[in-house]
Amino acid sequence: MQRTIQRVSFIGAGNLASHLIPALLDAGVQVMEVFSRTGVSAARLVSSWNVPSGKFPATINSRSHAVVIAVSDDALPEILGALGHSDKILIHTSGSIPATVLGESSPEYGVIYPLQTFTRNRPLDFRQIPLFIEGSTGSTLEAIRQLAGKISDRVTEADSEVRLALHVAAVFASNFQNHLYRIAGDILKSNRLSVSALESLIRETMEKSLEIGPENAQTGPAVRNDHRVIEKHLGFLDHDTGRKEIYRLLSDDIIRTKNRKDTS
Repeated sequence: MQRTIQRVSFIGAGNLASHLIPALLDAGVQVMEVFSRTGVSAARLVSSWNVPSGKFPATINSRSHAVVIAVSDDALPEILGALGHSDKILIHTSGSIPATVLGESSPEYGVIYPLQTFTRNRPLDFRQIPLFIEGSTGSTLEAIRQLAGKISDRVTEADSEVRLALHVAAVFASNFQNHLYRIAGDILKSNRLSVSALESLIRETMEKSLEIGPENAQTGPAVRNDHRVIEKHLGFLDHDTGRKEIYRLLSDDIIRTKNRKDTS
């Protein structure tokens, strides 16, 4: 008999939970309870919904079909240890943790990995967020697929190896990129310039890269092999060896990438 997931318990009350829980509620999925380590963040998160909250470890509601575990990767082993054996479908939300870590706690388990950056109180259209799913059995995968399809129009099956590749790519595209914006802003502020000077450049770079592809959108001294300008920039960064090395490494990789393209 095909299992369906209509009622879920939730462990975790962070940024992802603040978006995933209302998406599930809006889709008609009943969230039975939300737990967090102390119970405080869970209570704060569900304050505007009619959803019970509490401190974990706790007994999972017997009517729940699944337990969604949306915690940091480091916290997952402790959560599973406290959860013990379960007759629920267990679902974690990590891109870098194999689904099989859930296997000792339940024979039915899987993953819903949203490829997006989440910030509490920043609106997102969850239906447009790509969800990458995995399931321990065919019926479990189908139950997870149906659940994911209730909240997103972009659901794709991906095993743990593929999800790891997605996660690494996402760190480059989002986390590292955001940090580079931070470095650029620090340089401007230290020279009494406004960070707002970068806004038009950042928007155009992002839009152009998405429109024509990053391989066609690359500009700057490295892609032109303009070593005179590169050395001048490196000299400007002499006072900050860490960021100077970042500049050098990125420039070298752009040059290598351009040279491979030219010789292919």
